[in-house]
Amino acid sequence: MTPFSKTRTADWAAAAAGVELAEGGPRVVRYYRRWGRLRLAQDERRDPAEAVAGGMRETECALRRIHVPLSSRRKAVRVWRSLLDIELPGGMGGKAAIPLAIEPSKNGWDVLVAVADREAVSTCLEAYRQQGFDLHVLDHESAALWTQALMEFPPEKPDEPRVVLYATDDRLTVAVGVGAALRASAGARAFEGKAIRRLLRSVGIGGNAEIRWIWGGSRVEPEGEWLALIARLAGGIGRHDRFFDPAAVLARAYACRALQNGALRCNFRVDEWVHPESVRQRVRRHVRIGLLTLGVGLVALAGFMADVRWIEACDREVQRAIQAAVHTIGDHLGLPIETAPGYERAQVEAVIQEAEPRYRPFVRMTGPSLVSALGRLLASARRDAMEVHRLEGEDDRLRVSGWAASRETVERWMNEVSHGDGGRVIRKEITPNGSGWTFEVETVVR
Repeated sequence: MTPFSKTRTADWAAAAAGVELAEGGPRVVRYYRRWGRLRLAQDERRDPAEAVAGGMRETECALRRIHVPLSSRRKAVRVWRSLLDIELPGGMGGKAAIPLAIEPSKNGWDVLVAVADREAVSTCLEAYRQQGFDLHVLDHESAALWTQALMEFPPEKPDEPRVVLYATDDRLTVAVGVGAALRASAGARAFEGKAIRRLLRSVGIGGNAEIRWIWGGSRVEPEGEWLALIARLAGGIGRHDRFFDPAAVLARAYACRALQNGALRCNFRVDEWVHPESVRQRVRRHVRIGLLTLGVGLVALAGFMADVRWIEACDREVQRAIQAAVHTIGDHLGLPIETAPGYERAQVEAVIQEAEPRYRPFVRMTGPSLVSALGRLLASARRDAMEVHRLEGEDDRLRVSGWAASRETVERWMNEVSHGDGGRVIRKEITPNGSGWTFEVETVVR
């Protein structure tokens, strides 16, 4: 079973008081939340910032199971309210409905809904006010008992049949289900074993099932009364557990559900009954989140601006280094070089190209000799039995044409020229000619 919402019913509070209106007077249990864990408050004085959580009795509200014959979960979530309007006598008018859980079933989905008359909600809230409690949360009794039983007595098997009973002097509440899934609930002033067994059969739990019974309420505190209830309602069969401090379990459940995320969370204080303090606290929380987000954004912006300033400083250092290199080149060439940022390379190349004719004689004097390169080229050709038909030389270039017995010989010779003789082949033509290959090669002596 998938909860509609796992959010605690008082998601803005750090402390909560769970209140049950009992025959002998209100029962109050207080918890506070620290570092994600709940702790029982030893001080009975009320905290002005705490949330106050109560609940509607099973006789004042109900659980309805709505079957939605659709394969799509998304569509089932959208239409369950319309189906509930058809099933309820008089429709949804004058009623509050809170979806608790949804689970797949045969030919569709089942939605578990807590339903209460709006008049009953108003009456319940007024009853709490008369006792001095202005509730922030109005929970569902059976759902609260069921989740408290899950917390204190987790199921040992996923398909474990379970019955949770809450017995006081004026009423008995029963919730039944399988594993963690709540299936149905009922409440009355008095119950008999047959009524409980009918409730079990209505949710598919047979009479031979090994049922786990979990007991709470003021009537199960005395050992003798508890054993008598086991014999009368359960027939003495099955496994039986009793809540810790059974008389206060319902108030404890209301407080825990207000502060702790979990399944089957319910709060009938919605729409016109929503508590003003709950609205204010949620607005404050959203404002705090907004301010925190703004603060994080400002810190990130400050870091970004610091990075920008650092990058700009680095860029200035690089620019100064480039300008220094440009002036050094100009000093060596004996020519002033004026550059704009970003155009240094183009300006330097233009100046070097302009100055190149002035330095060419010195380059020739100190660079590779064209005559030496020609001698090495002819020696290589003679070694490979190549015929040289024409030689032309101009400045630093040599053009050679001739004949060779194979293309491989020409390729090997050109490779030697490029790598071993200080030349660079800039043009080549190799064509077959009878029994050999003619070639024409132009090289630059470096």
